[in-house]
Amino acid sequence: MSYTRHSISTHLVEKAGLPLDRFPSTTDEIERAENAVAQAFNELSMDEHEKIIFDVHGFAKTAELDKEVICTLMKRLEEEIENMPSKEAYILAKILDLDYVMNHDFQLMFLRACDYDPSVTAIMIVKHFEEKRKLFGEQTLGREIFQSVRGVEGG
Repeated sequence: MSYTRHSISTHLVEKAGLPLDRFPSTTDEIERAENAVAQAFNELSMDEHEKIIFDVHGFAKTAELDKEVICTLMKRLEEEIENMPSKEAYILAKILDLDYVMNHDFQLMFLRACDYDPSVTAIMIVKHFEEKRKLFGEQTLGREIFQSVRGVEGG
C-alpha cells in the first residue's frame, strides 16, 4: 500500500463500509473507521509508518544529505537570496549580526523545512526577517527571540 492521503482515505472508507460523502456519525461508524485506520497503519512498512508519525507531529523526516550536497545547497541559497529584489530586513539583520544570519545551523533549519529547495528557502528566510521586524522591531533582527515572564505579575 502506498502512502497518499487521497487514496488511503477513500480506500479505508470503502473498506470499512462507510459512506464517502460524510464523516462517521454513529458510535458504530466511528469504531469501524478507527479499526480500519489502525489496520491500515499496521500494514505499512516501517519507513511509511515513520513518515506518517513525523508528518503528524509537524515535521517531515527526509534523508539526511551528505556534506557536499548541503554545501552546494547553501551556496544556491545564498545566490537565491542575493537575487531577490526586496530584502531590506534581511540586509539589516546581516548588518546587525552577520554570524547570526549566516549561521550554518540556522540556515539549514530553513532548508530542511523547505524540503531542501533553495529558492523556496530564500523566500522563507527573507519573509522570516520581515515578520520578525514587524513583530519585534529592527533591534531584534540580529538575535534570537525568547519568551520571558519577567515583569509579568506572578512570574
